[in-house]
Amino acid sequence: MRNKQEGVDLQQKSTEENLDLTGLDARQIGTYSEFCRHLEELYGVAQEVGW
Repeated sequence: MRNKQEGVDLQQKSTEENLDLTGLDARQIGTYSEFCRHLEELYGVAQEVGW
């Protein structure tokens, strides 16, 4: 039973490390999606202008 618990802890830890690597955590993901939406809007405007 103890090995199973350690496996869960390791899995959780690697997930947290992955989030650290991407620089995104739960608080930032919403901001990141807003940022992407702004990029899409800017890209659309740039295409209309002919960039």
